[in-house]
Amino acid sequence: MRLEILVVLLCCERTGLECAGVMCVSLDGVCLFLWGPILILHNFLLSRYGKFPINIPKTVLLGRIFPPRCNTRPEIAILDKVSRFQSRLKDSFSGLGAVFANPDLRRLELAWISTVLGQWAYFVALSVFAYEEGGAAAVGLVGLIRTIPSAISAPFSSMLSDRYPRQRIMLVANTGRMLTLAASAAALYADAHPGFIFAAAGVMTILGTAIQPAQAALMPTLARTPEELTHANVALGSFESIGLFLGPALGGFLLAVSTESVVFAAAAVISAWAAFLVARITVEDAPE
Repeated sequence: MRLEILVVLLCCERTGLECAGVMCVSLDGVCLFLWGPILILHNFLLSRYGKFPINIPKTVLLGRIFPPRCNTRPEIAILDKVSRFQSRLKDSFSGLGAVFANPDLRRLELAWISTVLGQWAYFVALSVFAYEEGGAAAVGLVGLIRTIPSAISAPFSSMLSDRYPRQRIMLVANTGRMLTLAASAAALYADAHPGFIFAAAGVMTILGTAIQPAQAALMPTLARTPEELTHANVALGSFESIGLFLGPALGGFLLAVSTESVVFAAAAVISAWAAFLVARITVEDAPE
């Protein structure tokens, strides 16, 4: 979805506010209209000294600020951009409201963002721990532990959703991750062998491969309408992006004020919260 940011640069005339400059930033194209400050300076010098160092007609400046591709009239261009931006915001929030109006979908969405948040906070602390133990080689080993077990187990764990209730799979996986994280935190606090921490990372990865397929299969059974399902899928992707941003930030912040074991414990608490939300989903899925 194209994102547009409207920045209005108000310019003061001697008779009041008359025009504005527009900067439109989009994901599929960038157009910067930075002539607004020049027009502000132009008007200031004209009002103070009655002249401008460079003889640029006002019509040329207005043409630079509001090129024909936006609109020939500045006020119409501004209103059109604002209207489109408000319309997109309204559509986004109405879709999110429809998802959160469904209690089961709301719990599923919140459980997912909790899973992603705790997972990435844990990965940050795990990488720091690995570097402290064995440098870059240990960090590379952690990367292999995170990828190879998941690549092997993913085809089999995804088949579980076709044989067992999807909610139960998510509950068992989140509970297992909580216990694994708690055990890792305790082992790290007790100065256990690093091999135990690395093995626990592999268990975390394997359990994680079962969550998303079960979640994707469960969501259509929770949605009451096709539109609600569409909004739920969009919201799920948005929440995942938020978790990908906030998870490492949370891990880094906790590492700055505490230790790796505290981050592991915090991730265990977040996984416990995700398991609690999944347990409260009332609509269970039975395989056909």
